[in-house]
Amino acid sequence: PAKRDRIMTTRSMAIAAGVVLAAVVIVGAYLLGAHHRSPAGATAPGVPASAAPPTHRSDPGLNDPVTAATAWLRAYRGLRWTDPSPSSWVDRVRPYIGNELAAQYAQARQGNVGPSWSTFVHDKCTATVHDVGGVIPDEAPRAPDSVYVQVSGTVITECAAGTPPMPTEPVAATVELRRMPDGRWVVNRRLF
Repeated sequence: PAKRDRIMTTRSMAIAAGVVLAAVVIVGAYLLGAHHRSPAGATAPGVPASAAPPTHRSDPGLNDPVTAATAWLRAYRGLRWTDPSPSSWVDRVRPYIGNELAAQYAQARQGNVGPSWSTFVHDKCTATVHDVGGVIPDEAPRAPDSVYVQVSGTVITECAAGTPPMPTEPVAATVELRRMPDGRWVVNRRLF
């Protein structure tokens, strides 16, 4: 019993330390962002200036920051063997991100494809994110046009019959979302 109590105490301390660390990162990122704002009336450098492509303006899910963040995670980690390249996710995330993040992601197109892409295509694999969830932590700073969301899920890669099963991969991120003038929420930046 005493050993079990020590294990539970150690686990409790580890969980508490993780929560505190997450809160510190979120608060630090918020404060860092607050120091980089432009003068009143100007668009801040991290705030996207334009709306997403018109085909997604009517998506009611983008009016909720948690729904927008989970849609981003699905698009960010989704990959299909029929995609023209392994960087096709860059196009899929576009409706869910601001212009600055879109510019950063566009640089990913320049990366090396690597040997695993040809195997992924050959084995007719598809990676999708399952059990996606999101939450706005109580301790996260927020403003009318900015909020931090923690999202998580499990990436499951399924391939053609006869291919050995791929291990599942837990995935999580903390992202800052900004409200656009049209009311949509978009991922402005990823903190971790």
